[in-house]
Amino acid sequence: MKTGAKSNIYRLHKIIDRLLEPLLEKVEAYGKSSIALIELKIIDKISMLMAVVFANIIFILIVVLFFSVVNIGLSIYIGLYLGEIYLGFFLVAAFYAVLGLFFYVFFIKSVLKSFKNRVANLLLK
Repeated sequence: MKTGAKSNIYRLHKIIDRLLEPLLEKVEAYGKSSIALIELKIIDKISMLMAVVFANIIFILIVVLFFSVVNIGLSIYIGLYLGEIYLGFFLVAAFYAVLGLFFYVFFIKSVLKSFKNRVANLLLK
C-alpha cells in the first residue's frame, strides 16, 4: 500500500472518530438519563402504593378497633339479657361465623377481583 493511501485512510479514520464521538457520548448520556428516569418512575409508583397501603391499614385498624368495642358492648348487653354474659359472646360469635361464611361463598371472588384491579390501577397511573 502506498504511503499516501495509508495517510488518507488515517485521516478518514480521524474524521469519522471526530464525528461519531459526540454522537456516542450523546447516546450514552441518553441511555443513562433514561435509566435514571425509569428508576424514578419505579420509586414513585412504589411510594404511592405504599402510601395507599399504609393509609388503608390505619383506616382498617381504626374500624376494627371501633367494631371490637361495639361488639364487646353488644355481647355483654345480649349476655345480660339472656342471663349469662358468655351466651352473648357465643351469640355474637355465631352471627359473625354465619356472616363470614355467607361473605366467603357469595362475595370473595368479586372482592378479590376488585382488589386486584385497584392495585393494578395504582401501579399503572
